[in-house]
This record gives sequence, C-alpha cells and structure tokens, in this order.
Amino acid sequence: MKNTGDIKLTIKQARKVHVFEKLRDGKMTNTDAASALGLSVRQVQRIKRVFETKGHEVFLHGNTGRKPAFALCEKIKEQIVEKALLYQGTSCQHISELLKEKDGVCVSAKSVIRILKEKGVDLPCAHKGARRRQRRERRKKRGELIQLDASPFDWLSNGTICSLHGSIDDATSEIVALWLAETEQLNGYFHVLANMIRTCGIPRALYMDGHTIFFSPHDGKLTEERSWKVKL
Repeated sequence: MKNTGDIKLTIKQARKVHVFEKLRDGKMTNTDAASALGLSVRQVQRIKRVFETKGHEVFLHGNTGRKPAFALCEKIKEQIVEKALLYQGTSCQHISELLKEKDGVCVSAKSVIRILKEKGVDLPCAHKGARRRQRRERRKKRGELIQLDASPFDWLSNGTICSLHGSIDDATSEIVALWLAETEQLNGYFHVLANMIRTCGIPRALYMDGHTIFFSPHDGKLTEERSWKVKL
C-alpha cells in the first residue's frame, strides 16, 4: 500500500477510511460497508480495489494541497494593502474600483476584505452584521404594553414632511393616541403620553426604539462640564 506520510482528512473522509479498513481486514462485508456509507455494493467493490493500491489517498480530492490557479500573487496583495493605507476610510468596494481604474487589477471587494484581514489591516467602513432579535409573544391584556414611535411622511399632502407620533396597544393593535409635529421630538411624545393617560389611563409598560430622544448616546456617563450644566 502506498504511504506518503501524514494525510489530513475531513471527518467524512476519515469515516470512509475506517469503513474500508474494516472491509480490508475482513471485519465487514461489502453489503455492510455499502449500508454504512450509503453506497451501492458495486461502488464499494470499485473503491475497495483502488483503496488496496492507493490507500487513504483515494478519498482525497485531486486539488488537495494545490494552489488554486486563480489565486492572487503576493505582489497584488501588497498592492491592495498599499491602496487601503493610501485611501484611508475608503470602502473595500471603492478600493476594488480604484485598482481596476488606476492599476488595471481586477479584484472583487470580497477579495479585498479577505486579503486585508489576512494582512491584519483594519477594514475601512466595516459594517456590523444585522442584530438578531428574538420574537416575543404579544401581551395578553389591553394596557399591559404600549408601543411608541414616530413616522415621517407628507401627511398633509402639501409637500411638507411631518412626523406623526403615535402609541399603539401591543395586545389589541389599537391606536391609542396621535400627535403631528414638524420633526420627531420629545415634545411630540409628551403630547401623545398626555392624551393617552387622559383617555385610557397609565399603561403598565412602554416600548420604544433606541432613538437618542429616549436613550443618551453617552450611556449615562457625563463629563464634569455636562454634569455641571445638568445640575444647573
């Protein structure tokens, strides 16, 4: 049997090796091997013959260990890094376009991202993946949770964009209160809350988005100067 030293196999390939080793040693029949691997008996017999001469290598892909024909050379990789450092803040898509326009190098934005990661260069204009939000069940009773939000639109059909502030009951989808203002603003939500309390009472909880109207971008940490102004 051919032996060329250490061979790296995937879990699936290693499982096949294990089965054919047992088959070779007479500890398993062709039928059992075919059932274990989901192959026909004829396929097992054909692979067994090759396995007896080539050994484990029969399960390796022909391109294993070879450098892809389309792999970028080190010179182009260095060129991509230079562009990223030269045009700091430029997106990877723009770097790809500049390479094609100025240097005649055609490389995709995804390849630019991959190469910069390999070289340890900070990615310009890196975007965070979308946050995964867990779905929740609606509240069962009216007034348990009120959702607050504002929607900009030409509500008056006069070409002017205004923000309609509103509150909606989570359990019933009932529109509890509305207020129209020039822009989304805290005063608009105050009017909505006031109208809601007068007509429906105080809800058990409120739900709103992460707008800076509701949550400070400073995460509650104020500088000494800002803290002094707040106290005044």
